[in-house]
Amino acid sequence: MVFKSVDNMLSADPRNSGTVIHDAQGLRQADMVGHHAKIAELTLKGSPPGAVRASFDRTRNILLYSWFDYELLLVAELLACTTFELALKHRLRQLGQAPKKQGTLRVLMDKGRSIGLLPKLAAVPGDAAVPAPPDAYEAMLILRNDFAHGTADIHTPAMAFQFIRFCTDAINALSPPK
Repeated sequence: MVFKSVDNMLSADPRNSGTVIHDAQGLRQADMVGHHAKIAELTLKGSPPGAVRASFDRTRNILLYSWFDYELLLVAELLACTTFELALKHRLRQLGQAPKKQGTLRVLMDKGRSIGLLPKLAAVPGDAAVPAPPDAYEAMLILRNDFAHGTADIHTPAMAFQFIRFCTDAINALSPPK
C-alpha cells in the first residue's frame, strides 16, 4: 500500500472490506469494533515476564492497526513469532536450561524440545510442491524466517489471526501458572 495522506490515514484499508467475522453472533461483515473484539480475545495466561507481555501487546496493537493498513498483518505475525521466541528464552532461563550457544529460534526450539518444554504437535498438511513441515512449531519457524528475511507474501486476516493465535497458545503453554 502506498503511504497514506493525512486526509485518509484513518480510513480502513479497502482490502479489509471483504473481511468477515465469525463469532457467537454468527457470520457478519467485519468492522473496526469487531476487529478490536477479535484481537481482544488473544490474551496471555499465567505469569509471563513483563517483557513478554509488552511484546505481546505490541503484537496486538500492530494487528489492530492492520485495519488501516492490511500489510501490517505481516508485521504482526513476525512480532508474534519474536514474542514466542522471547517467552521461550525467558522460560529456558527460569528452568536453568538456557542453551550454551546463544542465538537463533532454532537453537531455542531444539533445547525446548530436548527437555520436553515443546511437545511434538500434529503434522501440518503439505502437498507435492511444498513438503509439509513435521509439526506446527516447525511451520512457525519456516514462516518466521520468511517474514524476517523478506517476503512479498501477505496472509489474509483469517490466516494471520490463526497464526497469531497459535503463537499466543504456544506462549501460554510456556508461562508458569499465577
